[in-house]
Order: sequence, then C-alpha cells, then structure tokens
Amino acid sequence: MAQERRSTRTVLLAGIVVLGLGAIGAVGAVQAGDPFNGMWGHGGMGGSGFGGPMIGSMLDRALGSVDASDAQRAEIRGIVDEASAEIGAMTADADTMKKQVATLLAAETIDRAAFETLRRQALETGDAVSARALEAFLDAAEVLSPDQRTILLEQQNGFGPRFGLGRR
Repeated sequence: MAQERRSTRTVLLAGIVVLGLGAIGAVGAVQAGDPFNGMWGHGGMGGSGFGGPMIGSMLDRALGSVDASDAQRAEIRGIVDEASAEIGAMTADADTMKKQVATLLAAETIDRAAFETLRRQALETGDAVSARALEAFLDAAEVLSPDQRTILLEQQNGFGPRFGLGRR
C-alpha cells in the first residue's frame, strides 16, 4: 500500500514536471526563439535565417510568379534581411532565459514570482518579435502593386485549409 502511494505520487510528480517543462519550453520556443529557427537556419537571404535557403527559394518563387522587377526583389530581400537581424537581436537572450528556468526548477523551492517574471519577459519578447515581423510583412507588401498582391493571394488559396491559408 505504501509502495503503491509512493509510485502514484512519483508518477503524478513526474507528470507535473513534464507538463511544466513542456509549457515553459513551448512559451520559450515560440516567444523567445527565432520564429524561423531550425527549419531555415540563421542569417540572410543567401543561406540562412529568416531568408534562409527554404524561405529564400519560396520568396524567389513568389516574386517570380508576379513578375517582380529586380528593384522589387532587391528591396524585399533587404526588408527580410533587416527584419531577420533585428529579430535575432531581440531573441539573443533565449539561452539565458532557458538557463534561468533550469536553475529555478532545480532550486529547493519553486519561486513563483521569478517564473512569472520570466513568463512576462518571454511575452514581451514575443510581442516585439511579432510586431517586427508584421512590420516587415507590410513593408514588403507595399513594395508590390495591388495587382501583384492579388495574384499572390489567389495562389495562396491553392494551398488550402490544411496549411491555414485557403478558404474556410
């Protein structure tokens, strides 16, 4: 009976730890990490980051599909590269935050106020990243003509709801 209680308590405690770490990790990854980290690399249009190889080729294809001029392509690439650098600077302390979470979790007692402070910092970072990404998106959209934007929207609908893009 005592053994059964101990194992139930251990499983419950492990579940709480896993859920807590998962929640912190999800917030940290989304809010404090580069939103394009891992999938597209790091850096400029040439081979990494927001403008890494995958996003770079997608951007090239999209701009080609609307017959974007060389000037439009260069301006949009500049917008993307600048936003990528700024977002990278905004998220530079992500590793520090992860270490702080680990330190707080390893402590004898849980410091809820410290976790709340980290959560608020992650939200502030996420909001700043989101605002900068939107600004870059709108800046790039302004480079294109209304007709070019319409063509891109029509092409986007071809992906369908599975990608969160098409008609609902």
